[in-house]
Amino acid sequence: MDEFPTAVLTTGRLTNNVRLDSLLVNPSEVTRALSGFEPNGYSKSEVRRCLCVNAATLQYLIAQRVIEVGRMRHSATRVTREYVTTASLEAFKVEFFTAGMYAREQNLTSQCAAQTLRECGLKPITEKIGIRKIYRRRDALATGSFCDHHDLPCTE
Repeated sequence: MDEFPTAVLTTGRLTNNVRLDSLLVNPSEVTRALSGFEPNGYSKSEVRRCLCVNAATLQYLIAQRVIEVGRMRHSATRVTREYVTTASLEAFKVEFFTAGMYAREQNLTSQCAAQTLRECGLKPITEKIGIRKIYRRRDALATGSFCDHHDLPCTE
């Protein structure tokens, strides 16, 4: 009984005996291990991390209806609240990329990535103050010099 599933890590034990009622586990790890399906939505903080944007940029994308938010019950956590829909996040990643996504995937600093994107002549979709730079993939692909020397962030 010393073997535990590798998908769930034991956080600790309440007693020296190995019994199920003495184990301490992280509930989110258990949920993640037991659910074999994609979530139907993501929290705003998860989306901000994924897209490398700030809260103001995410709010801008929601206001422009580029990213959809809906009140739903999460398929994995079962918590009902506002989530960014999986479909809209995936659609965003197919059509757009952020300077932060580019920097992360190219292992560049954010300053170096921004400079590279400027030098390639790419124009962000908005120049509003406080909104992070967001670029259309088709614009980057249309810039032949960009494609020759730099990889676009993947859509996955």
